[in-house]
Amino acid sequence: MIGLKTVATIVLCVVVGALFGQQRGAQPTAGEKPPEINIKRWLNTEKSLSLAALKGRVVLMDFWATWCRPCLRAMPHLQKLWKRFKDKGLVVIAITAEEGAVVERFVKRRGYDFPVGIDDRRKTSRAYGIRAIPTTFLIGADGKLIWVGNPLRAGDKLDEMVEKALKNVDPEASDRELTATPFEMEVKGEFKGTLRSAASSAGRGYYSVSYTHLTL
Repeated sequence: MIGLKTVATIVLCVVVGALFGQQRGAQPTAGEKPPEINIKRWLNTEKSLSLAALKGRVVLMDFWATWCRPCLRAMPHLQKLWKRFKDKGLVVIAITAEEGAVVERFVKRRGYDFPVGIDDRRKTSRAYGIRAIPTTFLIGADGKLIWVGNPLRAGDKLDEMVEKALKNVDPEASDRELTATPFEMEVKGEFKGTLRSAASSAGRGYYSVSYTHLTL
């Protein structure tokens, strides 16, 4: 006789599989240019990211969920890669279709600071033909897919592929600021506008004007 837990697990798998399978596109393969991502809400960055804007960098994009145990086992490795290579041109992006508030609490509690995207009605998941999670895509500086697979099964091979891909990073692209600093993320309202005006003036060489913005 099947127990209630077993039935519940089967139902959950069926529901999740159905959600991921709705209007699912073909999963891109190595050598192809992957679809653009469609994310309306981001965590850990004030900028809306896109693959087009990130061309010249290496992108490691992972599809995951807080309820997925294999995903949770893979996340610390993604954080390690992000910390190790973000200044060398690597961008780690974690995409989930869960409720934003749930994801935000989880990310803060675990201390993950790479960009996290809340998938808008699973548009990006369907575009990438996601069949199971975690599924990770490694995208080269030329915008083409290098590798797709389960990050847990890849092991050290994933690190090796990332290091190899970083050799082709565009230096100018890797120098551009990607994420806001923790200080900038906490500043809100009128003061944020003041800081932006001051930074803009300083960037154009108008230092006295920049100083005036800060002292008004």
